[in-house]
Amino acid sequence: MRRPLGLGYVLFAGVIGTLGGVYIFAPQIPRGWVGLPARPADEGPLPVLPGDMQVNLETKDHEAALATTVRVAAPRKATPAVIITAPTDTAKPLLPGGEAKGQTLLTEAETAYRIYQWDKAMSGARKVLDLDVPPTMRQRAKDIVTQAPIVAQLFQKLNDRDELSRNYDTNPSLVALTNGGKNIFAVPIEGTDKDSPVVDKDPLGFISSQRKLGQVNFLVQGNKGFIAAPLADEKIGTVALVDQIELRKDRRLKLDAFRKTLVGAEAREPMAWYDFGRYAFQNRLDDQVVDGLHRAVLLDPKLAQTVREDRAGLLYANLISHMKNSNKMQAAIYMGLIDRKYKDTEQGQQARLYYDGKTAELLAAAKEIQRRADEEEARRLSDLKKRAAETGDVALAKAVEEEEAPEQVATITGSPDETKALALFEQGAKLCSDAIDKGNTPERDRLYGEAIKIMRQAVPMLSKLAEGEKDPQKRQALEVKVQEANQLKFAALKMRRPGH
Repeated sequence: MRRPLGLGYVLFAGVIGTLGGVYIFAPQIPRGWVGLPARPADEGPLPVLPGDMQVNLETKDHEAALATTVRVAAPRKATPAVIITAPTDTAKPLLPGGEAKGQTLLTEAETAYRIYQWDKAMSGARKVLDLDVPPTMRQRAKDIVTQAPIVAQLFQKLNDRDELSRNYDTNPSLVALTNGGKNIFAVPIEGTDKDSPVVDKDPLGFISSQRKLGQVNFLVQGNKGFIAAPLADEKIGTVALVDQIELRKDRRLKLDAFRKTLVGAEAREPMAWYDFGRYAFQNRLDDQVVDGLHRAVLLDPKLAQTVREDRAGLLYANLISHMKNSNKMQAAIYMGLIDRKYKDTEQGQQARLYYDGKTAELLAAAKEIQRRADEEEARRLSDLKKRAAETGDVALAKAVEEEEAPEQVATITGSPDETKALALFEQGAKLCSDAIDKGNTPERDRLYGEAIKIMRQAVPMLSKLAEGEKDPQKRQALEVKVQEANQLKFAALKMRRPGH
């Protein structure tokens, strides 16, 4: 896969309104898994669905979400999605009054955009396009008209507990229950299960009235998140609202620190900006949400599908690891989760073929995905060239040119040794398997780091062996190894935390 376009040029030019510059770059679209295999981006990594999922695959420590932000994306769906194209300038005369009025309208549109008023944002931005305004202002207005519906769709398609949903620990109704010197953090709910509405008006009054009846229903914070639990009056003790100002101040410091890392290669990753926006939304730092999500969808208009492919891809990698270790029960759990949540994704469909041992179908599907991804990549570069020409963006034109340059890939001279290649593969696979059991620890990071190095040696060797193999069955077996190696490398890159 070619490396994505650089973000550097936007960090210094095209600054419009409070959102800063316009970020248009190439999405990180990891390639197919056979032949020229998919490559995750440079060392990014981190745990989103780590080893502790063996007990409960759906639970995740939201507090660690920012430190474990996903920076590498699994192959996204290549089937063309419904993308709202940017409005084109019409032949009708532009209204005078230009820049000053346009800036007022654009500021209003930006404000509406940030508070999730999508229709108002688009309406205001369209009015800017009717005026004679500078090219940068016009481009920003076009971006809002184009991207606001896509960002809105993110909230519909990714309305999931681990995606674009609010954390309970930043809920204004969060209380601290102190009994016997021990604090318990909880949110009062109106029903008895985890899907019950949170009491959002006068939580202290609600708790007081319910205590008189003998018990109060809460979502109580535990090691794996918040769980529904009734607490008897004598177990509650004293009750106090949690200082959300201090709590969010801490979360904002973490978000600001993370933002400073989004430079260079990191700033080219749509998943990094998505996770920035996701963390902000989960922790109710609403002034930062749309900034991150807008940049993410500019990098990748199919972001919602990319996120789902990403999650499915990591589950698929864990499935491979468990199947290779003959952990049938764990593999079945992962396959069940993939079927339930990601059956419609290409990663999910490939996981099913792999799990069922349908090797020929699996490899054929991977190659077809690769073909469509190549076509989509060509269309994307063509669109970026057009944008550079229309806006006179020299930096963008140069970035497109750099991306079109031949990619430097690892080469293997001579005939690779099959025994060595397979031994490297098995060594890397074992490291990945061992890392799964280490939890969120430096030792896991070390193991994944070693696995990445080894798989980077194994993949080109296995690929060359597969290309040169004449025996169909043996070639097929080697192609499967290529896919397994890439998938495990992908997981290692995601799971290893930055700086480890």
